[in-house]
This record gives sequence, structure tokens and C-alpha cells, in this order.
Amino acid sequence: MLNGALSAGILSMAVILAWPDSLTTIWLGTVGIGLAMAPVFPVMLAFLERRMAISGQITGWFFLGGSLWAMALPWLIGQRFESTGPAVAMVIITIALLAQVVVYLILLARFRDGREKQL
Repeated sequence: MLNGALSAGILSMAVILAWPDSLTTIWLGTVGIGLAMAPVFPVMLAFLERRMAISGQITGWFFLGGSLWAMALPWLIGQRFESTGPAVAMVIITIALLAQVVVYLILLARFRDGREKQL
């Protein structure tokens, strides 16, 4: 599920970046990114729950990290928007998608053998 969601998000962003002047592709890409990214956080929690012991404190840290990122990304876009223009939003979101892929690959490598480990 995560492979498909991250791939669909990157594909949707690639469509937007390839044809930035087409309103149709911007709409389709935006809908695609929204549909692709919606399951990432809950599926990642389920992925980690199967591979490590999840306590209330660890879940709290996951939500704290997710919330901070959800606040930092729009702030970062806003800081660059006026000086660079609206295209900076697509660049920053693409970087964020690629960062998600890197984190996912690190987690896959860490939990490759399927045994429960502590982070």
C-alpha cells in the first residue's frame, strides 16, 4: 500500500511539473496527490506496529512529528512564495515526497528480516 501511495504521489507531482501551464493537469495532479497521500500516515503506523512495540508514548511522538511537519511545510512554502513565486510550492512538496520515500526505504531496510526491533 505504501509503495503504491508514494509512487502515485510522485507520479502526480511529475504530471504537475511536466505541464505546469495546463489547468487540467494541475487539477488531476492535485487530486492524485491528495488521494495518494491520504493513507500514508495511518498505513505507516500500522506498518511500524507490526514491526515494533508501540506504546502510547511512542504513538504520541509519531503524532508530534507528523503535526510539526504538517505545520512546517506550509510555513516553508509561505517563506519562499513571495520571493520565488507559486512554483516553489511544487518544488517543496516534491522534496517532501522524496523525503517520505527515503524514510520509508530506511524503515524497510531496518525491518528487512521481519523480527521485532526497537528504534
